[in-house]
Amino acid sequence: MEPETKENLPLGENHSSNFIPKPIYKNKIFISFVIISFIVAFLVGGIILGNKKSTSTLTPTPSAQTPTQTASPSSTPAPTTTPTPEKTAQSFLEIPEYGVKFALTNDIKDAYYLPATADKGYVYLKVHSLDNEPQCAKDESSTAALSRAGKDDINEMSGMKYSDTFQGATIGNYFYYIDLAQYECAESVNGKAILVNVRKTFSEASKTITAL
Repeated sequence: MEPETKENLPLGENHSSNFIPKPIYKNKIFISFVIISFIVAFLVGGIILGNKKSTSTLTPTPSAQTPTQTASPSSTPAPTTTPTPEKTAQSFLEIPEYGVKFALTNDIKDAYYLPATADKGYVYLKVHSLDNEPQCAKDESSTAALSRAGKDDINEMSGMKYSDTFQGATIGNYFYYIDLAQYECAESVNGKAILVNVRKTFSEASKTITAL
């Protein structure tokens, strides 16, 4: 008996798609998966690359720092010079009648003398800062007096030489000194404060008596 032969019919005619061989179907799925994976990988790579570029763009460039110079520990600092204050010229009250003078300081800077009694061995000393005190202005002997005595004369009150009793200076044959009034002429509080300083300063001025 001859074997039966089946007529090869074209695919698609009188055949259902259910008869497509399974291996071919699986190959199509695999290929699609590969394509999709490639596309996803491409997109992810592009995103990562874009982020890196933006990060590199935003990264600040470190600014150049100016190098600082540190002084060497062994370096010697430049010496500083302090300006010398100018000395104020010393003022004096001169007594030409006796050929002497004495230094004036702040409390007696306005001092003056009355020459009328110079031939009696003394001249009265006063200050303008007490002119507002009636008794001080009225009484010529209210403040102090510059007196002179022989260099060996004895003070009758103490029985000692004047040079041993008062502070002063021996110039030529005379001893010169400043003597204070026996009472306080100022009455106001301010006047009394001024008078205290004036009397003290006149007493100290005895040590500054020198020849003209």
